[in-house]
Amino acid sequence: SLSRATTAKHMDLPSGLIFSTDQDFLRIIPRKARTGSPSINLEEYPLKVPSDIQIPGWLIKARVSIPSYVLPDSGRYTIRLDEARVGRRLMLRGRRPGDRFQPLGMTGTKKLQDFMVDAKIPRDKRGLVPLVLSENRIACIVGHRVAQWAMVGGDTQRVVCLEFSPITPM
Repeated sequence: SLSRATTAKHMDLPSGLIFSTDQDFLRIIPRKARTGSPSINLEEYPLKVPSDIQIPGWLIKARVSIPSYVLPDSGRYTIRLDEARVGRRLMLRGRRPGDRFQPLGMTGTKKLQDFMVDAKIPRDKRGLVPLVLSENRIACIVGHRVAQWAMVGGDTQRVVCLEFSPITPM
């Protein structure tokens, strides 16, 4: 049965609906919604710090502060990075085949695909998750994890603060 599948499966239902499974999720969605979400996979968006920019699905505010003046996190889309490690010229993009990432707490790297599966990010949402890059290295998977090498530590002098606000398409 589809509800016991260990990999993503889908089945067309009457009235233009799709029943889908992906890890721990069961969904019934309209057929047109399956491919209608804006993907950021093929685009790159430069992000200078400080600035405010908009990309498909997101509004981003980027600021720099010293550690004692960093405001508390406003949610899982608030990111703190060490400015000395990531710099002020960042790049935003979606995932690409072969991407690797060093999750917080790991000494080595992991395939981004494997991280997303382990984090239970639904297959149809993986292309919507923005990545923050510095010098072509993934510094953060927005809403999920900061890279070990980019994290704020006790020796951090300046903090790059990124706030991502989801934009719902009309």
